[in-house]
Amino acid sequence: MTAVITGALALAVAAWRLPRAAWPDMAAVAVLSAASAHLWRTSANMAQLNRDGLPGLFANDWAAPVLTYIFLSLYADVRLPADPRRYARTRALAALASPAVDVITIQHDKHLRRSRPNGRTSQGRYHHKIGKPSRPTA
Repeated sequence: MTAVITGALALAVAAWRLPRAAWPDMAAVAVLSAASAHLWRTSANMAQLNRDGLPGLFANDWAAPVLTYIFLSLYADVRLPADPRRYARTRALAALASPAVDVITIQHDKHLRRSRPNGRTSQGRYHHKIGKPSRPTA
């Protein structure tokens, strides 16, 4: 869900910042932002990265925009965007959207989890960031 929202928000930013004729760049920003968010959330979901270093923020929240920025930078290196200056601003805004979406959706899931007695989210799954980190068994 986080990846879909990140991609949609990145598409909105791209449509706002990029020229209308740059639809391949708009699509790339949306798809690559969503893909980077999904890949990061699925590959880096470990207890060490899901502990609060700062209240309400996890290491995963800080690292997710880095991957988005890298994906969008690689795209710009491989295929020169129609307007490089506007694309650079779009890339920065898409990278900033990534942790914002992450934090907002997690706060929403925390609220859902508190309101459900079995500790499950509305999708019927346990939320991967809530609760105590798993401890290794000896």
